Amino acid sequence: MEGIRRIGHPLCPTCGRPFQAGADDHQCGECAAENPLFDRLRSAAFYDGPMRDAILRYKFNGRTSLVKLLGDAAIEAFNTEFGDSEIDSIIPVPLHASRLRWRGFNQSLLLARHIADRKKLWVDAYSLQRTRPTVPQVRLTPKQRVENVKGAFAVSRKQFVDGRNILLVDDITTTGSTIHECSKALRKAGAAKIYALTVARAIE
Repeated sequence: MEGIRRIGHPLCPTCGRPFQAGADDHQCGECAAENPLFDRLRSAAFYDGPMRDAILRYKFNGRTSLVKLLGDAAIEAFNTEFGDSEIDSIIPVPLHASRLRWRGFNQSLLLARHIADRKKLWVDAYSLQRTRPTVPQVRLTPKQRVENVKGAFAVSRKQFVDGRNILLVDDITTTGSTIHECSKALRKAGAAKIYALTVARAIE
């Protein structure tokens, strides 16, 4: 896709927050202070320009055909950042049933299936559940985002999580609050390693 800004190094080795060119990879202040529950989070591109337009059309205009374009961008980041990682399953960030009925599809599940098909991995679409409805994170302040998703996820099938290396997949990350809360539920269920991959990252 022309005009997208891919995210590369230097960045935080934990949350993937990009730094200005010329710096070395180093842990960001937030990760140093909070010790995230996931092992590594990466995003393929910045959430702006053509990437932002594509994701908005994909999510809110039902343009599911864009899953290939967005998924291929994620696969490039996967190959660079997780190519040597042992992954047992891909878990898409789940939607609440009410949001799924409204949208008609889970955008993260379609992305996860596209990645899994290319990388020959298993998609586990049922073990992680969103236990209550939440409002879209994009409308909220950083503090509100934390509260919005706090305790909103739970593992319903521990046997498919315990001792396994999981790759979480979502479309966008900003503060990482959603990935953090998903990781909290997966850690509680005994996940060994938790990686996360998003198509885009919004920088505030």
